[in-house]
Amino acid sequence: MSFLDLLGPLLFIIFIIMVIGIAAFVVKLSDAIDKQEKVIKTLFRIIEENQAEARNAIDAFESTREKVVSVSTRVESVEFELKGMRDKMKEMALKK
Repeated sequence: MSFLDLLGPLLFIIFIIMVIGIAAFVVKLSDAIDKQEKVIKTLFRIIEENQAEARNAIDAFESTREKVVSVSTRVESVEFELKGMRDKMKEMALKK
């Protein structure tokens, strides 16, 4: 038996080992992808829950914001009236 006679079976065995190694790598890669999929789904679920909570909080403060705008409008109206009264008082003071 020469070296060339042993080379064929040796290469075949190396090829089989490589195929088994690649198959094991693909299986581990598939498991890792499945785990990542679960993590991503969990993250999306958490994001959706947080979005819903944020929307509810914004909706809850909508009436408060409307009240603040209403009060702000009234304050501006009173300030305008006070400015007018002050101007009239200045005019009256200058006339005397």
